[in-house]
Amino acid sequence: MLVLSIIFITYYFARLIKGNLFHNQIIKGSDISLKQAMTTDKTEKTKLGKELISSSYCMFLALPLAITEYIFLIKAIPLDSLKYPTIIMIFYSLLNIVFSKGFGKPKNMDLTTEEGIFNYKVTASKIKRYSVKGFITALGCLVYYGYMFYGFIK
Repeated sequence: MLVLSIIFITYYFARLIKGNLFHNQIIKGSDISLKQAMTTDKTEKTKLGKELISSSYCMFLALPLAITEYIFLIKAIPLDSLKYPTIIMIFYSLLNIVFSKGFGKPKNMDLTTEEGIFNYKVTASKIKRYSVKGFITALGCLVYYGYMFYGFIK
């Protein structure tokens, strides 16, 4: 648990400094998805699909990291002397999952029309590297994992 605390402190410190660590992959993926929707050649679509997968390989690290973080939070309940910080982090994480918008092609956007393409580009341009919510989340998680690290070494 001590090693995981150090890993999460490092991750959230990087997120605090650099913003959304997956921002470039999300923007690049949305551009490739748009190109793929606009092309009619089947081989070009296949090529763009492979490019999309290869350009977003580091996004696949986010799922194991999130699962590890949730396991850490659940395992930390009996180890936490106050219990409230860990329970608050669990509820905050669950609220983020429930209310997250996620990025993808919205169901009402038709990428075969000019209006749909325009709406998709507007939606993609709204993705920010830095946000107030992201800063507060990173700061809160950094404080929590620092607290847990201190609790483990004392």
